[in-house]
Amino acid sequence: MKVSGLDHPDFSTDTFFTRMSKVQTVRMNSPKLNGTSSIKVPPRMISDLLLTTFFQEWHPLFPVLHRPTFLQIYENFVNLDNSALDYPRKHHEIAQLFLVLAISSSQTEARNSPEHENFEKNWQLSLDAILMEPTMETLQCLVLAQIYCMSIGENVRLVQYRNLAVGIALRLGLNQNQKNFSLNALAGEMRKRVFWCVYCLDK
Repeated sequence: MKVSGLDHPDFSTDTFFTRMSKVQTVRMNSPKLNGTSSIKVPPRMISDLLLTTFFQEWHPLFPVLHRPTFLQIYENFVNLDNSALDYPRKHHEIAQLFLVLAISSSQTEARNSPEHENFEKNWQLSLDAILMEPTMETLQCLVLAQIYCMSIGENVRLVQYRNLAVGIALRLGLNQNQKNFSLNALAGEMRKRVFWCVYCLDK
């Protein structure tokens, strides 16, 4: 590739246009996530309440998640055997889980609590690990991150996440007629939902 008459043999456009196939996972006792021995959700009664709040107040406006799939991830997470601390989880699952908890928590008196800070730290680190992956899972996380930033009035990160989300949505072809893609019913529905969430947040 030539720029201003100079050769750049080390530059490869594949860096920007090759889809990453490796699934990013994290082990539950990873010190990179929260600086403690393991990632833990709050007591079941509290986390259930926060999830209920999210699906009653936010999900109807921005149905970015497939509720049964998300709730299965949540159940697997809270029922995880504490002795299996090295059980791998996907980064997007951790990001989605803690984003949902943080969004609901931000609307309560617990917003300034250490627990809420832990929610934000966990989703931020997991999202950072997959931020440049052009996948539907990353896009769902970016939509949730925008909702969180709106809920706490943080405009700088909101704009950053919005720009990334729009770029990934266009790259995935969510703005095109979905009949052009070979998709099952669930995948097609989720692509439409996520597109309109990205569109509304962009506008």
